[in-house]
Amino acid sequence: MIALLLAPASAANFLRYVDAGRYRGGAFHRTVTTSPDNQPGKSVKIDVVQAGAAPGTDFPPVKLERTRDTGLGHVDGAVSLARDGPGTATSDFFVCVGAQPELDHGGRRRASRSIPR
Repeated sequence: MIALLLAPASAANFLRYVDAGRYRGGAFHRTVTTSPDNQPGKSVKIDVVQAGAAPGTDFPPVKLERTRDTGLGHVDGAVSLARDGPGTATSDFFVCVGAQPELDHGGRRRASRSIPR
């Protein structure tokens, strides 16, 4: 399920990359795990697999839709837009491996919107 009603900007952003064929030729490029040697220097560790679109020009970034406002969470299998800060999400996304409540609003580490499968 793509949460068009709960996270309309995030859902529409993900779908515009799908519709434009931008994930064709994209790649899963990073596995982030809670193992001690992964994410050095991070006090809060997460388990996600990151992916992105094929090389090319990204669409403009979308506004941040906070989990506090949408009611969505970073649950096992959730697809979430990756970002560097509020309003920076474009084509990269990640898939949660297990629940990642630290990424939800109020968690110890803030991340992007969650869109459950």
